[in-house]
Amino acid sequence: MPIIQSARSRRLVFHPLGYASAIIVGFYMMRVAHASDSRRVGGELTTAETVIAVEAGEQAPRLTTLGLRGAMVWKNRTDETLPDHVEVRGAAQPLVWRLDGASSRVETKQIQLLYATESPRLKLVWRWRARARYGPIEHTLLIQNLSDETVWLPLRPACVLTG
Repeated sequence: MPIIQSARSRRLVFHPLGYASAIIVGFYMMRVAHASDSRRVGGELTTAETVIAVEAGEQAPRLTTLGLRGAMVWKNRTDETLPDHVEVRGAAQPLVWRLDGASSRVETKQIQLLYATESPRLKLVWRWRARARYGPIEHTLLIQNLSDETVWLPLRPACVLTG
């Protein structure tokens, strides 16, 4: 005997399938949102006397906090100013830096945030390192020319303090 379904019974079958699809899509979207949050790069370095926290923005890094044990913690709301241009064949060429989150590293004694430009091809490493339990936390900025052209980097101030 053939089974005959009414339009009402078909609707009842499709509603649960629609709900299940919506739930699966919802879980997928939550996973995608979480994955984009997990790509955020940042971390903290500590020595016996000092603690810093850094984070990587899409176009520039930031030292977010600097503190001494048992003393006030300084908070920074300003991104680091990366070089905004170079000279190529005597002409200024603007730079647009982009975070390379996959190549950036946050480790116990060192944080390296990598940024790159497309034209000219440059790589910038913004590094903080605590070599020992006691002593300074060192900061280094390295820029590597990956292009075939000679690139001149203008002089920049070593330290800018604002009040």
